[in-house]
Amino acid sequence: MANRLYGTWRPAPPAPVHQDPARHRLWDSGPLTQQVFIEPRSAQRIVLTSPLGLQLHVTARPGRPGRFAVVPLLPAGIGRADIATVPRPFGISVPRDPARAAAAVNRRLIPDLVSAAALLPSRSEPRHATRIECAFGPDRLPYIAAAHADAVFQLLHSGRFELDPATGMFGVPDGVGTFDAALRARDATTALAATGFDVRIRAAAPHPPPAPQGLPHARTVRGVPSRAH
Repeated sequence: MANRLYGTWRPAPPAPVHQDPARHRLWDSGPLTQQVFIEPRSAQRIVLTSPLGLQLHVTARPGRPGRFAVVPLLPAGIGRADIATVPRPFGISVPRDPARAAAAVNRRLIPDLVSAAALLPSRSEPRHATRIECAFGPDRLPYIAAAHADAVFQLLHSGRFELDPATGMFGVPDGVGTFDAALRARDATTALAATGFDVRIRAAAPHPPPAPQGLPHARTVRGVPSRAH
């Protein structure tokens, strides 16, 4: 299905639906979404991510063989308080057939998701007024909170970061060592600062990294993390 959607949607590795940490980021809280978590503990979900940081949560529908639920997640860096006045895009049920499923998502879900995301001020506010926050956790890996559409696109492509479905923050892919991760963070924050974003870095983040509501007590830097970070 991902290969047939508008744009380039990349799937994350499967993860259990039971106690899914990404559930708090589901944008639609309607009946279809509630049904998703009635699945047995063995059920798996896939999250698809677009170049603009939009994400779709995909899992089998309980009691409906051959049907899947496709539910939008909140955009990167967006919290519940940010969507209070924005019409929510509803999840949909699709058939197992990839071509038919993609056609339904392209026609019924993606336009509403893109339109709703475009109404979020933090996705398009002036760059100088947009804070990008980077923290290094106890695992010594960087986590970046960003909501602006241009910053999200840059991190997903030039920055070589991945959007974590559970937190809505950007991190390095599994298997990237701490030294390479620090270089990626340096390059990404330098590039973001050079294009006008207010980049801030803090020495440590709680573990696991928090939902993207902003990291307190950050200090302003000129895009390059110091050696101490």
